[in-house]
Amino acid sequence: MNPLRDIRLRNKIILIVVVIGTVSTFTGNLINYLYEINKTKIGMIADSQMHARLISEYCSLPLEFNYPENAKDVLLKLAEINSITDGILYNSSGLVFAEYHRKPGERIEMPANLITEIFKLEGNFLHVIEKVQSKRGLEGYIYLRSEIDWKSIMLKQGLIAVILTLLMVLIIFALSFYFQKGISDPIIRLSNQVKHNTITTSNMPATGYVGKDEIGQLYHDFNLMIEQIQTRENDKRKAMEAEKIALVESKRLLLLADKSRNALLSAIEDQKMSKAEIIKLNETLEIRVKERTAQLEAVNKELETFTYSVSHDLKAPLRGIDGFSRLLQDIYGPAMNEEAQSFIKTIRSSTTLMNQLIDDLLNYSRLERSPLRIEAIRISEVIDTIVTLNKAELDAHQFIFETDSGEIVLAADSRAITIALRNVIENAIKFTKNRPNPRVKVVVTDNEQSWVISVADNGIGFNMKYHQRIFEIFQRLERAEDFPGTGIGLAMVSKAMQRMNGKVWAESAPGEGSVFYLEIPKHQYNGN
Repeated sequence: MNPLRDIRLRNKIILIVVVIGTVSTFTGNLINYLYEINKTKIGMIADSQMHARLISEYCSLPLEFNYPENAKDVLLKLAEINSITDGILYNSSGLVFAEYHRKPGERIEMPANLITEIFKLEGNFLHVIEKVQSKRGLEGYIYLRSEIDWKSIMLKQGLIAVILTLLMVLIIFALSFYFQKGISDPIIRLSNQVKHNTITTSNMPATGYVGKDEIGQLYHDFNLMIEQIQTRENDKRKAMEAEKIALVESKRLLLLADKSRNALLSAIEDQKMSKAEIIKLNETLEIRVKERTAQLEAVNKELETFTYSVSHDLKAPLRGIDGFSRLLQDIYGPAMNEEAQSFIKTIRSSTTLMNQLIDDLLNYSRLERSPLRIEAIRISEVIDTIVTLNKAELDAHQFIFETDSGEIVLAADSRAITIALRNVIENAIKFTKNRPNPRVKVVVTDNEQSWVISVADNGIGFNMKYHQRIFEIFQRLERAEDFPGTGIGLAMVSKAMQRMNGKVWAESAPGEGSVFYLEIPKHQYNGN
């Protein structure tokens, strides 16, 4: 049983938009909530490690010259840091050299394996350890224990998420209530007109809406049907009038029966024929009215299907989130504090990234389903096209872009090789543009069994132990904040090369640039 069947159209539209917007907003705020919790955790770990490093620097001399009293004075400074409850200084032999405890007389032990793990979270306590070194080498370790009020942190972030969700839901409801009128009101007016025509048999046309969309077409078809019904009724009315005339004539002929029996019989026959035609016309008219009514119901169903499809479009929630967040920023931006503005900025950047991710996934899917067409390609023209598309960025960062392709013509799927080469070249530009004297060089080699295209740069490079990982979908080696992207580009390169029975691989080292290779075998092409 469909729970939406008995709900009015305008309420359906509002309900659908509000539900989708609420789910999207809740999901976005939940992700942001988890991100903020993780960010807070990382910040606390970083702060504790920083405190441990500072203490270790001040404790190196007391350990080196065996001054436990001086070390204890240093540890007493921890009392000024609210979160730290305990601090223990160990010498290189693992013995306690000096210690501080917020609760006098309390004794604790350092968690096992903390030296190898550097930090550890247990319940409401954060444990960190730092080496204490001097010019002679390792003097000992400083261990700090901090107490974290997770309940307050999670409550605060959760309250922010709930407030944002409620605010977005209210905005979504208000806008959906406003915009649904443009869809539901014309349909309701048309439905009322149909009901009025049915009750009063007035056959009045529908007015009040003019447009080229589906609703406008529905109004046009309804009025066309009304015109045809009126035409049929006029024809029917004329045939009633004809019957009256025939009856009068029959009476006249009966009075003249003495003059001509044959004339009377002929008039009676004409009368029978007229009645048969009227009956047939009535039957035809009723069938056509039913057909037009069925057509109107079909148009209504198509309109509902269209509305449902648009409401459930994959990108609609993203456009809604982006639009509403932009409205929030434009209207309430000056009244928001810096943290709220940061939340809005994060929402908009996340929707933009999600939209790009959807586009990339669609491109990845199309690449996999599209037919393979091997043809002769002058590779220099493909490279020139890609350079032209990125010319503004190349000029802005003063790139040295070199190509060595000659007049080589290779056999490949033009769409696949363009996607692969474009992603590799644009990756080289992205990871090189902020380096001094950025340089990219593309070389095409014609070997006996294959063509090899290499794209070299002097960018940031990467560790070769992640070589296979970079060609997998959604795999990234750098933070999205530093180098924007969806993690699909190199996966598309790998997929494109697989479809052509080719290979892709890379050579690199951190800080020393990268070289990506695309190899296309010659045996797949049978042309001249």
